[in-house]
Amino acid sequence: MKKIDPMTKNLIPELNSSELVYCDTLKNKKQYLNAINSLRALNLEQHEDPPKNWDTLAALDILKNEPLLTDENYILDAGGEFYSVILKHLSSFGFKKLYCLNLAFTKQECEDNITYIPGDITRTDFSDNTFKVITCLSVIEHGVCINSFFSEMQRILQQSGLLIISTDYWVDPVETFDKKAYGVPIKVFSKKEILEVIEIAKEYGLELVGNVNLECDQKTINWEGLDFTFIYFTFRKK
Repeated sequence: MKKIDPMTKNLIPELNSSELVYCDTLKNKKQYLNAINSLRALNLEQHEDPPKNWDTLAALDILKNEPLLTDENYILDAGGEFYSVILKHLSSFGFKKLYCLNLAFTKQECEDNITYIPGDITRTDFSDNTFKVITCLSVIEHGVCINSFFSEMQRILQQSGLLIISTDYWVDPVETFDKKAYGVPIKVFSKKEILEVIEIAKEYGLELVGNVNLECDQKTINWEGLDFTFIYFTFRKK
């Protein structure tokens, strides 16, 4: 059975094993194109939205280097979709206890070690301390109550477990002109707001791993007529 081996090289070509990045911003198009090429080289499925391969690969790289993570651990993709690929990647490495939770699902379904469950990521039915890892990629910008989210993630995450989040970002506030997506106002987090999110997480016992890098100078993403970029950051439950 294939497992993610922490002794192997990082999946991201620009990094080596001593330079694992737990928090970063998407700085240019080349970065997500490199992520796509890396996934292709590994024979892993790519996300249908090209830039979202960048944070997916970053999350996979972090988990590959996570000590004591085994295929017996429970892993949740909070707010993932059927087309999300992080759990599919983990399944290909032999992980079996994979769950995806989203209000959009109408019924529970299982496919390739992944169980898709209808539910609210701020109020789940999972028991305390269930998951070793939770990913939440491109979700919190869609009307998620940050306090309720971190409260629930802290509850269902095991001690020393990881929470990896990505979201829409730009250093300065972005005017969204009251546009909506998925029935809620579009949100692009600013530098000030991301720092506030990090402080809220800390209040719930989730500490930032590594140094957060909030600097960038290229708006790599254009979506719904808005220009911005992505950021991902990682927390560990105390």
